[in-house]
Amino acid sequence: QEQEQEQEEEVVEEEPKKKKYARDGEDPQPWGVEELCKVGGAVSKFYECSDFSVKNDLFGKRAALKFPSYLRMSRNHYEIGWGLKTHRRLKNIIVVMEWVPSKGSLVEMQQSDGGSFSKQQELSLKKAFELADASNTGGLNQTELKEVLRAVDVDVDGEEGSKFVTDFFTRVADRNHDGTISFDELKSMVASGAYYKVQNGRYYSALSLVEAECMRAFMHNEVTTAQQRMGGGGLGWAGDTSCSLIAGATALDRTPGFEVAGSYQSGVAAAVYKFIDSQVNFEPREVNDLIRALQGNDVTVRKRFFDEVRSNRRRKKEGVETSPVAKVFITPDEYHLLQHRVTMRRIRSALKDKGMFIKDFFDACDADRDGRLNQGELFGGMEYLGLKFSVNSIKDITAELDGDNDGFITLEEFKEALLQGEEEDLEGMAGMGENFSPIAPIHMGEQNQTFKAGPKEIPAAVLANIKIKVKGVSKYSLVWTSKGSMSRQNASVWAPVMGGIDRTFRSNKQLVCLGHYTGQGYENPSKDSSRERLILEITDQRVSRLGSSDWLNAVMDRFMPHPARFRLVWAITHGSNKFYSWEPIPPGEHFVALGMIGTKTETAPDVTSVRCVPKEWCSVSNAIEGCWTDSGGGGRSGSIWHVNKMYLMKTTVGHDPPKGDCYELKSYRFMLRQFSDVE
Repeated sequence: QEQEQEQEEEVVEEEPKKKKYARDGEDPQPWGVEELCKVGGAVSKFYECSDFSVKNDLFGKRAALKFPSYLRMSRNHYEIGWGLKTHRRLKNIIVVMEWVPSKGSLVEMQQSDGGSFSKQQELSLKKAFELADASNTGGLNQTELKEVLRAVDVDVDGEEGSKFVTDFFTRVADRNHDGTISFDELKSMVASGAYYKVQNGRYYSALSLVEAECMRAFMHNEVTTAQQRMGGGGLGWAGDTSCSLIAGATALDRTPGFEVAGSYQSGVAAAVYKFIDSQVNFEPREVNDLIRALQGNDVTVRKRFFDEVRSNRRRKKEGVETSPVAKVFITPDEYHLLQHRVTMRRIRSALKDKGMFIKDFFDACDADRDGRLNQGELFGGMEYLGLKFSVNSIKDITAELDGDNDGFITLEEFKEALLQGEEEDLEGMAGMGENFSPIAPIHMGEQNQTFKAGPKEIPAAVLANIKIKVKGVSKYSLVWTSKGSMSRQNASVWAPVMGGIDRTFRSNKQLVCLGHYTGQGYENPSKDSSRERLILEITDQRVSRLGSSDWLNAVMDRFMPHPARFRLVWAITHGSNKFYSWEPIPPGEHFVALGMIGTKTETAPDVTSVRCVPKEWCSVSNAIEGCWTDSGGGGRSGSIWHVNKMYLMKTTVGHDPPKGDCYELKSYRFMLRQFSDVE
């Protein structure tokens, strides 16, 4: 069965593509377990995954990919000829069998014959070589080779890892025995895949659940009984032939004497079957293994195959552009992947040489303090570290790190790319805290649309006269009501109206939206006299009431910035009255969001619809009060809460209070200088 999505993932409506699916001819077809003993893995009811395909257009060309030859599919799971005649609803891949027909026939093989490189592949490998050559000698020493091997997911840590690197360096990589690895030697090494351990004579196959049940019964009864009676199975089981049944990362059962495959081969098998199963959430290592397994296929063909297969499964209708699997559709091969990962390891090494934590460096590069790096800020940071990248390379790095495709790099995206699943090395790192010197950005030219000028310097006299207070919301706009949701309680969500005739003539004041509010039942919150909903107002006291302040926007951008993005927390997606609740993600750890935003569409709100406030203005709120639950309705359960004395709303999955801290302003009337580091 499909695993439940984690709470952090976006909830979207399930709208399967309308098709007429056939179910005829799906009776299980038997095969003899003795076939698993045949050297070569030739089982009558299995075929190679490269032959697996579906067709959404009966007259169109089938979508198929080249997969490693040791990966198979059972005809009981999906008959190879079904797609030629009718549409078929695909079963989930739940159980995979790994088997070795003959232990004596296992042979380690290399992944390729060292064939020719394309121009782009050679260019990517050349860039990786130059970055890895930290000593600038024109060749890689053993330490530098170790970093390259780490970048391709070879385990080189510990005593065994060091022994492997030394042996690999002297026996395989350094062909002319001059003590360094030249670019040509690196090309040969990468082309051969000599560092990956893949056994010829080991096979995998996706099974139907009926097959898995029968196979497990055989393993428990026949194999165990034969072993106890004769010291080995009559078909070679518990002797030369062995197998294992796997569900995800769990080994369900193994025959006596089964030996697991190397991490690379088993990792490729697991990643490929997840991909065929139309899953979108992959760990970084799984994505890398998948790219290596699919690099013989064009990225556009990979995407077409994935879309064709997924459309025949019971899957939520959602884009994959921001999911981990998306990288498979933009990264052509392991040469491009190697360049990127060596780049990240080189940046980490340079940061350690500077004695900087990742966050220190990020904050120093973030010239406008918006919690994101644009291309110019990243370019300036690389120059500071002494890493010489071209403008195009900076653009490529930004594209690789920009997980949500908004043109900027967040701290989370930056750390994830640099650490690659590892822990940050804190040895010898004192940390700089706030005592870093800003790093100047470098302008990338007119085509760099994400470059922003540095922050506008706000005069001290302006900052000294900024007053902040809360006041009652005077007007609301209805966002959503619970009508039609079948919940036992009534609820409504309202947005504050920011404009109005009274605002037109008060240019020295501005209202600041911190989130949305709930009404009592379906009523406008203005009718709820027991709970006055509050909003923030900022005033430039240097300017008269009818005057105009040129600095309010700059002050708000600095002290009350917009969020970096939104995260979908909970949604009602059934019926015609849909509701989506969004949590603003602050641009940095020094800011917090006091409330949430509600919408009636699955499109995230514009980040300019709400602002965050400095954490130092706030204390932890104790005024958390339940407003509504969806009890009686369908779909994923959820609830709405008041989370502070401003009566801003937050939603949660389930009916428990929001997890983590909610915040309250320390004061409802203060001067900016009282709670901020300004004179």
